[in-house]
Amino acid sequence: MTAIVYLEPEDWRNKRAIGYDMLSEPIRRAAMLRAEQTREPSLSGRVTLLQETNENQQAGTLMYLPVLKPDGSTAAFVYAAFRMNDLISQVTKSQAPHTAGNVALRIYDGPIARPDAILFEGHNDATSATRPRREPKYEHSLTLPVAGAVWSLAFTSTSEFEDSVSYGRTVFIAVVGSLLSGLIASIVGSIAHAQVRNAAAAEAFAREAETRRCAEEASGLANRELIHRAKNTIAVVSALASQTARHSSSLSGFMDDFRTRLSALARIQDMLRPDANRATELADLVEAVLKPYTTDVEAKLSVRGGAVPVPQNEAMVMSLVLNELATNATKYGAWSVPGGRVALDWSVDRDAVPPNLKVSWEESGGPDVAPPTRRGFGSSVLTFVIERSMNGRLVTQFARSGIRHQFLVPWPGL
Repeated sequence: MTAIVYLEPEDWRNKRAIGYDMLSEPIRRAAMLRAEQTREPSLSGRVTLLQETNENQQAGTLMYLPVLKPDGSTAAFVYAAFRMNDLISQVTKSQAPHTAGNVALRIYDGPIARPDAILFEGHNDATSATRPRREPKYEHSLTLPVAGAVWSLAFTSTSEFEDSVSYGRTVFIAVVGSLLSGLIASIVGSIAHAQVRNAAAAEAFAREAETRRCAEEASGLANRELIHRAKNTIAVVSALASQTARHSSSLSGFMDDFRTRLSALARIQDMLRPDANRATELADLVEAVLKPYTTDVEAKLSVRGGAVPVPQNEAMVMSLVLNELATNATKYGAWSVPGGRVALDWSVDRDAVPPNLKVSWEESGGPDVAPPTRRGFGSSVLTFVIERSMNGRLVTQFARSGIRHQFLVPWPGL
């Protein structure tokens, strides 16, 4: 199925054609398949355009050019529709005005001049209702290949021409040649214009395909992140329960401490609610995100950095980064064993354009670290969020004493 999706200008005639499947009609389908095979402009045979009404109905043709995907397959077609009377009349007026009244032109679809295949019929006093029928003195016929189709052209002299010259045939051939040159020039121009439109459509399609690919990638990542975050939340709650129980001397003490830490998790969502009038400080965000991961914040986490306002969008993605770093530290890194520590530092570079925020996350005292043999989901999330969502740069070092992440991101509002 190849339905018409876009059509300019957006007038009432063209709106009638939107949604029509052009492959469903044999003449159109033949031209489209030829264009797909040759990768060249392809002109259809004689059709009645969908834009036609019962008033001043004209024969029409369609020129197609395929829009290709990067792999070379056809993604869509760009096409131009021609009302033949309008087209050829305009061509003769602009390209060969001196032929008006001297030469009558008929154009037929195909190599044979059949009455039912007329595409265009100009002035011809041999068939005029106001004059007696006459046979022209001079005639000339030829076939013209046009973008994969074949037209038969029949030129005849008019009575005005015959009355005005005494050495008619030579002049007639010159006039016919002039008209034919103008016609060919116009056709070549139409083909060139179709190619320009095809190039523009291909570029637009490529942009749309890239936008769609990025959107699908982001959507897929968001879905995986949703599942991953749910699992992480369960793991965090389990770790909170285990650590709280280990340091609680009574059931009531356990309940109070556990409820406090769960409330801290909920406060993160309150900080990130969509309220444009609220500004979050980076230190407050760090505390809200990381406090639930440790039973003794001062012993397991050191934080150093100046005041940095966090816009709403950056707050959401930064909380995702901090949550991922803390989850990995809790599962596999420094916070997975007693005595492990994390040092979190940040600084700003206001002289950069745009200003930059530099963040360092360094773990120590945990299990020995070795470079991973494969890239896990956590690393993919960090890379995607920092480098794609925040347009930053992430560097990870796998020192034996502990993993170290450093990232630099543009930071608005500094």
